[in-house]
Amino acid sequence: MKYVKISGYILGLLVVFLIGIMMGKSGAETTLNNMKMDITDMEEEAVSTTDKIKQLDDDLKSLQTDKKETLALIDQKEEIENDLESLQKELDYKQSILDEELKTGREKIKSELDKENDKLTGLQNQVKELQGQVDEKQKKLDRLSGELQKAEDEPRTLIAGQYFVGKDLPAGRYQVTNIGNGTNFFVYDSGGYPTVNTILGEDFYGDYVFFTEEGDKIETLGKVKLIPVE
Repeated sequence: MKYVKISGYILGLLVVFLIGIMMGKSGAETTLNNMKMDITDMEEEAVSTTDKIKQLDDDLKSLQTDKKETLALIDQKEEIENDLESLQKELDYKQSILDEELKTGREKIKSELDKENDKLTGLQNQVKELQGQVDEKQKKLDRLSGELQKAEDEPRTLIAGQYFVGKDLPAGRYQVTNIGNGTNFFVYDSGGYPTVNTILGEDFYGDYVFFTEEGDKIETLGKVKLIPVE
């Protein structure tokens, strides 16, 4: 459009120039000089305008390049955001699975622990029951042991014969009493040596107290009573 305007202007000058020729030579020269100056100015303006247009073209290209780079960055940003969103969804899904597995695992462990606690409680109850039975048996055993000890400590009646200490009667200290008309009474140690040799009876020596050890042998020729003494 700028060039069209310049051409029209030059055409107008030529018309004026022709008119000037017709008006006179002097006037024509002046008009020609003016036209030359105008043409020079217009050419300079045209060059300047061309340079500006070129600069504008360069700026436009630069802007287009920047626009492309910007659009590329925007696309890259959107792609990264999409990837991030996908990763977040995948992470949330895996986290939900993990939470469910942990919940299931905790419930399973709790169930197994409850079962073991029930077993433990049952065993503890059985132990208490068995302990009660043991205590009852122990009481009965203690009672029987007491009765046995009492029986062992009660007087013993021996008829004529031989008896071994530790087998037929326990070792200890005894008082021997004649039952009947009297009798000879002997005690021998484990080596056969007589430690007691006495005659029992109302008309003779009466009762006799002696000690016995395990392995001793007691011999009586008549019926006697042995009374344990302290």
